Formats: sequence, structure tokens, C-alpha cells
Amino acid sequence: MKKLALIFFLAILFFAACGRSNIERTPLTIPTSNQLNDVLDTAFSRRTAISRTTGAEISSFTAGRERMVDYRPWVAGTVDSRYDMITREEAFLDIEALFTVLATEYSLYLYFGGDDVFLPIKYDLLRYVFARPYLYAGELSEIIYKSLSTAINDIHAIFGGNHFIPKYDFVTVDVAFKRVGSSFYNKENGLRILSLSIPDMPEMEISLNEVLKFSIDESGDTFFYTLVMALQLPENIAAPQYITIVYTDNTTEVLSLDALYRGLYRALEPYVSLQHMYGFPVVTLTVIGSPGAPEGTSGREEALQFLEYTNYLKDYPVVIVDLRGNGGGNDRLLAQWFYNMLGKDPSITGTRLMLIDRFMFNTIDASPEAAAALFAHALLDESHVITYMQEEVMTNDRLMILLVDSYSGSASEAMVSRFLRMENTLVIGQNTLGAFSANSGRANTVLPHSGIPFSFGDVAFVHPPNLFSEGRGFAPDIWVTGCALTATINMLNNHIIRE
Repeated sequence: MKKLALIFFLAILFFAACGRSNIERTPLTIPTSNQLNDVLDTAFSRRTAISRTTGAEISSFTAGRERMVDYRPWVAGTVDSRYDMITREEAFLDIEALFTVLATEYSLYLYFGGDDVFLPIKYDLLRYVFARPYLYAGELSEIIYKSLSTAINDIHAIFGGNHFIPKYDFVTVDVAFKRVGSSFYNKENGLRILSLSIPDMPEMEISLNEVLKFSIDESGDTFFYTLVMALQLPENIAAPQYITIVYTDNTTEVLSLDALYRGLYRALEPYVSLQHMYGFPVVTLTVIGSPGAPEGTSGREEALQFLEYTNYLKDYPVVIVDLRGNGGGNDRLLAQWFYNMLGKDPSITGTRLMLIDRFMFNTIDASPEAAAALFAHALLDESHVITYMQEEVMTNDRLMILLVDSYSGSASEAMVSRFLRMENTLVIGQNTLGAFSANSGRANTVLPHSGIPFSFGDVAFVHPPNLFSEGRGFAPDIWVTGCALTATINMLNNHIIRE
């Protein structure tokens, strides 16, 4: 049975590689300017270029892992145990329990190196504890977190109340650039750019295509390019303050780099609204709740209202969804929303792996139709449940716009992922949070002796190359440094031809 499933899966990957090319974008139901049409064509090209994850990429998460069952050496609890004293023997048992959980349940265990990486960390921790007959739970929590941080880059993962956050410094310059063919020019002085370099990091190679982002300002009138760099630097290295531009006439210019602040979570209360701005419907959602949750659950009523709005939105040729500040939630709501809007779910980019044998189709918190839509592309074998990307970009003849910022994470990024599988869609704003490599795991779980809380996900998301990375997120189709909603409304007013 395993061989048949593997052959079937590899056949799907083969046909994905041989899918149709030169597909044309479906015309919108409303007339737009040539400029906006060109923008949509570019966004469509981005979507058609996304390839499915390969068998080799998937095996880096799953190779050798059997279908697993829940392993629970801990008990549930939320009591602060930082000042509790525990014995060396108790600390030993907690370390053993934690690393058993990581090896058997954590979906990114193999991706981050498996036994080759985690066992040396474990042995170092045991040696540390061996030298201490007694220690505080807070001390054990701190040393375990510090040790695991050398291996884990996963914002959803939590140990001792701390997330494992990859360090990215985002920097930009207050200068507009334009593109002509494959060349970039400084809009102010008209000079063509030959190269970019950072004085403090002369060895760094900078690709103009990667750091110059297609942008629009709040006026929504003129498209241009903004320099935005996402730098992953060692903890002891500060973000650079200057960048040097070399022009083709051999002149140079040194520009100041401005830091772009990126927080982890913005604590927003569940809120949903539908408003009209110059005739364009804008749906705002701050938390992606579960419509199937028990009555009284936080976010449930907002999720139901979000679904109810689709009855109204279906009649509009332009729809704007605002997920700025939305840190995520339950992406089953999104499958239901797309089913209500379009009759099907466009699927996510990449591959979803569910590694624990506790997932049942009848637990989907949505209608049976939405559950079927969410798992329409599922493969089941004896080891894992896999949902994978559709072969073709989903057709769509309305203009659908998604607004995001650096706080849009997790399930909000599942929405971005879906927008990247549909034509005539635009993602506008800034890079998302970058919390979409794994799920949240169980809440309120603690180690049995020290009481240290932790959570590691049992679902992995395998992304196509160069599309997403943890901590850096998804890049938008159109970058906006100011207010993305203001820029979007003005762009539509400037570039949609009203009859």
C-alpha cells in the first residue's frame, strides 16, 4: 500500500512539472487602466511560476517517520513554577520527556536536523544538570530555551513562554526608483543603477531584482520601486545604516538606511466589519476564529459574521479583505469563506503535512462542503496526511485584494497563500510575519516535574523555494510603506474606469 501511495504521489509531482504553460489571465468584469492590467499580469506571472514542492523537499520532514500517536508525559497546567526548586533527577526526567516529545511529535524535528542536531543539545543539557543537585525551574527553562534556540526557528514553537523567533532586520531608503526593461533608475536624478553595496558588509552580494520592490504610495497614482532588504544577521551584529549606489556613469551615492519595525503579535480583540469606501467593499477581520467552536468562544461570532458577509460580497466585482494586524487563528474558516465566495477553496501553496494520528476529517469546524474543499487534494498513506497545491492557478474574474502587514501571521498567511493560487488577486502592504512553517501545537502543556510550559506543532507546511521563510514571511505583490488601505482605495479610484 505504501508503494502504491508513493507512486501516485510521484505521478502527481510529475504532472505538476508538465502542467500547461502560457496560460492567459481571465479578463476582469470591470474595465481598468493599462497600468493596473500590467500589474495584474505581473502578479499572475508570479502565481503561475510557483512550483509544487518536490518529493525530496517533503522527505526532509518525513523520512523514516512512521505514522505517530500522541505521546503525553506531561500534565496540563498554567501555574507559574519558575521559583520551584527541583532535584537533579527530576530535571533529568523532564529533559528526557521533552526530547522524546520533540523526536516523536514535533513536525519540524527532521527539518532542523533530527537526532544529529538535537541529541548533542540534549546531552549538553544533561551534563549541565548533572553538576547541580538542585536548581530552580526557571533556571532549567532558561538553559533549555537558550540551547534549543540554536536549532529551532519556528515562531509557533514555545518553551517557557518564549517563542523561537528568527532574527531579520528589515531596512529601507526614502528614495523612489523606476524600472525600464531589466534596468533600474533613480527616479529623481534619472541615473541607471549598476550595483548596490553595504559599506560595512562588502562581501554581501545584492540582487537588484530581489531588493527593489514594486510599490505604490498613499496617493495610489504612481507605481514605482522601493528598496527593502530583509537581512538575517548574527545576534551581535547591528543592522547596517548606509547603502552605496553605483551608477553606470561611475558616480556613487551613499544613502541612509531606515529600520522598519516588525513586532511579533499585536493584541487585538476579535473584530469584524464591512464598510464601503468610495463604493468598494472592505472586510476587516482581526482574529481568524472558528465558526464551529462552542457558543461563547472568543472569535466565534466574528467568524460567523465573516462568512455571512460573503452573501453580500459575491455581487461585487471588487473585494478588499483587510488582515493587517491579524495574528492568525483557525484557517478552516478560510476554506469555508472561499467555498461560500467562489464554490471552491484555491488551496495553499506548498504542501501540508500532518504527522500525528489524531486528525479526523469529521472534526473540521466547517460545513461538509468546506471540509471537502479543504482536503480536495489530499493523499492518505500509512504515514501521513498530505494536502498539496493545485496544479493550476484558480480562475477568477473579480478583483480581489488582500491587505497585510508585519503582524499578519499564521492563518493570515494561509490566506496569503490562497491568494497566490488565484488569478486577478493582489496582496498589498508589507512582508507578513513569517509564522507559517508549523502549527501552534497544544496549549497549556507542561513538563511533569518542573511545570515548564511548552508547545511544539505537529503540522508542517513545506513551501516552494523562495516564496516564504520563517520570520521573513510572504512578500506582497505591491509594497506600501504608509497606509495600505488608503493607497489601495486611491489606486482603485485612479485605475478603475467607471462607466
